[in-house]
This record gives sequence, structure tokens and C-alpha cells, in this order.
Amino acid sequence: MKTIQINNNEYTFFNEVWERGYSWGHRSVLHLNGYKLTEAKATYYNRTWESYQFQSVMMRAVENYTSELLWEAIDRYKQENNIKRLTKDKKQIVVSKFEKENTELYELKRSL
Repeated sequence: MKTIQINNNEYTFFNEVWERGYSWGHRSVLHLNGYKLTEAKATYYNRTWESYQFQSVMMRAVENYTSELLWEAIDRYKQENNIKRLTKDKKQIVVSKFEKENTELYELKRSL
């Protein structure tokens, strides 16, 4: 388990190792203030680049959650503006706004 405090929020990663036959891997479940946000799983066949155990799978969990939120923001923008496809410029506007509103998630990823 790894806990990271950012502002008034507590992010907790519950990590485990799994094995099946010739493959093995890590699983990480990300919680925010006690509520499950997402999880990630990685299968390994040999050593990884990790600086410490579970680092890559915890980063993947944060990336998965950030990606989910970004797609929701894009879909919301398209619905609010009654459009089906975003131009490159409009998508960049949505992404920039998302990054400004979700700095805590980027800080969480950097802290890993």
C-alpha cells in the first residue's frame, strides 16, 4: 500500500503481485479518500524499468483515470456544443482546460 497526500486529498494505491503459469505481474487499485477510482494491471515476463516495486502499474492507474476523465470532458463539450467531431483546435482547448482543472492528478503522477 502506498499513500500520497495532495492538498486535502489522500490517494491510496493497493498493490499486489499475481502469478499464473509462466507469467506474473502487478495489480494496483487507486482510491481517493477511501473511494475506488480505477485499477491497472501489468503482465511481466522479465524485469522492468521500475525504480521501486509497483511504480509502473501505479503510474498506469493514474494514466487510466486521467484518460477516462479527459474523454468524459471531451464528450461533455461535444454534447454542450451539439457537435459530433472536434477540430484539432477545439480539442486542444478542451485538453488545456482539463489540464488546468486537474493539476492534482498530474502532481500525483509526478510524485510516483
